[in-house]
Amino acid sequence: MIKDLLLTQLTDIHATMVSVHERNQELDMRAWITKLADQSCGTVACICGWQSLGSLDNFPIAKYWAEVPHHLGGVAWRVSDDLDNSCFKVFGDSYLVEAIYDADMEGRREHAKASELFSEDDLNRSHLNKEEPTALEAANFVALCIKKVKTYEQ
Repeated sequence: MIKDLLLTQLTDIHATMVSVHERNQELDMRAWITKLADQSCGTVACICGWQSLGSLDNFPIAKYWAEVPHHLGGVAWRVSDDLDNSCFKVFGDSYLVEAIYDADMEGRREHAKASELFSEDDLNRSHLNKEEPTALEAANFVALCIKKVKTYEQ
């Protein structure tokens, strides 16, 4: 089934966000990127950054990128590329995943609206309405996205 990879990736992201929350860590890039790494990433709401430190088994582009010497910011970008590719295969666009990882609140909210998958109540989720959502808020939104993907009929 074409949705399987996207669901697996979202499940991995959810588990990573739960783990970040349980360790009382922030989504802030400064919490995961090393001083020696390229400091220019600053995007993907650090959700992809945290995933770049976790399991990449279901993120083929990022896994390849991580196996050669590159900075974490580059691997994080590849996580977002993998998510975009999987989402595009299911929905014909990447709005759903961009609502998860966009670096700014307005972008996350606009992508969620553009996906046409979310109700008005869904659009009021804190992940879409806070400039700096917590890992738990991100995990809760990703869980909602998993439900949306599961119930989506192609």
